[in-house]
Amino acid sequence: MKSNSLYDKYIGQHFGRLVALKDVGMKRRRENSPKKTHFFLFRCDCGKEKEIAMPDVLNGKICSCGCFREEEQHKKPGRKEGNPKHGDFYKKIYKVYHNMRGKCLNPNSNKYENFGGRGITICNEWLNDYIAFRDWSLSHGYDETGKSTLCRKDLDKGFSPDNCFYETLSFSRKHSMSVCSRKKMIERANKWREDNRDTFVKAIRKGITTKIKKYGIIPLNNREKATWKCGWRTIAGLKIYFRSRWEANYGRYLQKLKEIGKIGDWVHEPKTFIFPDGKTFLPDFEVIKLDGSVEYHEVKGWNDERSKHHLQAMKENFPNEKLIVIFAKQYNAIKKEYSKNIPEWEK
Repeated sequence: MKSNSLYDKYIGQHFGRLVALKDVGMKRRRENSPKKTHFFLFRCDCGKEKEIAMPDVLNGKICSCGCFREEEQHKKPGRKEGNPKHGDFYKKIYKVYHNMRGKCLNPNSNKYENFGGRGITICNEWLNDYIAFRDWSLSHGYDETGKSTLCRKDLDKGFSPDNCFYETLSFSRKHSMSVCSRKKMIERANKWREDNRDTFVKAIRKGITTKIKKYGIIPLNNREKATWKCGWRTIAGLKIYFRSRWEANYGRYLQKLKEIGKIGDWVHEPKTFIFPDGKTFLPDFEVIKLDGSVEYHEVKGWNDERSKHHLQAMKENFPNEKLIVIFAKQYNAIKKEYSKNIPEWEK
């Protein structure tokens, strides 16, 4: 180990942009480093003082406090003059910005078809200015833990401060599914079913109920029992995916009420309610009465703990919304009265 006297000769000397001021002794480069290194206090030509390992300065590895490297970065092609280095390359918020640009501008992105391919753009304020996007995000609900995601109010408009907001990931998925084009969803599902007909038929023969989602994924889980008979049904010319035959029969019942003039209209799974704890609830039906008022109907075969939480949370957080729950007793009464009058009724 060298003694301090060997380093005294470097005091006052210039090394690139650095001037050695004083010896600060032996230090570790990092907290978990096993070895210590001799450090000096240097003053850079830009006026900043910084403690730097002396061996790195002597072998020419470091010649400034960091200002020289930053200046060289600004000279690279594509860097805007005067645009500061943000230092967020490894942060999640920069990935949000990078993903937003990729979906809208990169034709090779697997999400380009749903964004840039159908005319979704990025506003001029954010297009080439990450700093502006970061400042807006931090002041509009961005969560540093990464639990929030960038959403749009109108899915047919682009990314801009007046059309964007931050919400939970579960809300983003429900929001995009509830407002997306029903026609395009059905086209994708039909195309996937034609391409994978053999797999689809084999699963049905084994008694496994399959569920076609937005991108043609078949989850085979224990909750989707064959007795539930979830799948696509056509009611009044509209093809709808129901999660059980009870739900499908109740949709036929509502259509019957509409035809005889007892209700104005009905919609299947129209709106998602978000609770303060981050959980969501998607009622089965929205019923529009003759006087224009709206009710939400939920078909329940049994009232488990998850269902009890949803019903109680709706009562506490959305007291002005009218929710009617159809349990087995109410369903059987409807079945007894209407099943013979509806030819498509499933037993």
